[in-house]
Amino acid sequence: MACNNVHLCTAFGFAAGNDAAGTGTYLRLQRGGAPENSATVLIGLGWGEAAESIQEGKRARLRIEDSGAPAEFAGVTDDEPESGAMLVRISDPATEQRFVEALKNGTRVAVSVEGKDLGAISLSGSSAALRWMDDRQGRAGGATALVAKGPAPSSAMARPPAEPVVRLVKPLGGADLPTRLPMALLKRADVQQCIEDNSDPEREFSEPQVDRLSRTEYLWGIPCGRGAYNFSHRYIVAGRDGSNARSPSLTNYDDTLVNGGLGENGVLGAFNKGRGVGDCGDETAWAWNGRRFNLVRQAQMDDCQGVPSSLWPRLWTARTQ
Repeated sequence: MACNNVHLCTAFGFAAGNDAAGTGTYLRLQRGGAPENSATVLIGLGWGEAAESIQEGKRARLRIEDSGAPAEFAGVTDDEPESGAMLVRISDPATEQRFVEALKNGTRVAVSVEGKDLGAISLSGSSAALRWMDDRQGRAGGATALVAKGPAPSSAMARPPAEPVVRLVKPLGGADLPTRLPMALLKRADVQQCIEDNSDPEREFSEPQVDRLSRTEYLWGIPCGRGAYNFSHRYIVAGRDGSNARSPSLTNYDDTLVNGGLGENGVLGAFNKGRGVGDCGDETAWAWNGRRFNLVRQAQMDDCQGVPSSLWPRLWTARTQ
């Protein structure tokens, strides 16, 4: 479960038990913080052999099992645009809301496509999770709650906070960039530590990064470590000759990022992979405002269960202008 600064909440459920057919099968339930927002659901089909053969537009069956009679719902397969992962969506909004209502009393969701069993997703704790979501969004005791329903009308529910606005200044850029780290930076203790950490000749390390932010300042990225599928850089804002060095002031983070880099639009991104396929870890971005970098996006997935980063819970969001 996770809710962010504008009260967008996301809940995940994963494959039940150790069923190999369901490896990576998951359920994502998401709901915006406004009174009129409904919960939306998607099912990820995972990486099993059966799932890999599934094509878009196929009929799916979602069977919610509980202590009483099981409830069955129809869905259709569809690929996730950014990652290409195959999903099941419930296209009819009314059916989708009945599915959400049934989740809180279920024990698991059995998933099949065109008769192929793709495993089951545990619903353990789903009622408590949805109750927590109701509380975080201010729905508890109201008509729009998923679990903690009450008599309060939707009009009594407060609007969520507005999305913060971050000023974005495009870096100056240019082709005439330094090719070596200046001596003023090489003498810094933190840079020397990075160089020492990278001194093993048998290990591969990334190259230094340099981008021109303005007429007088550059963003320097000093290689500062390597893990499995991950390269880290320590970032410093300084002049072309390394003078007037200072921290880039990365909100919520120190100055060292994993798989980081500055885009032409002035957004500094990082993607710390929890494992090589990149289905867990954290993904962040900061916008340059002419003086410092402000956080505009933070997403995180602690469980390595085959969920592409485009579907991870968003912990922070802001828009740029």
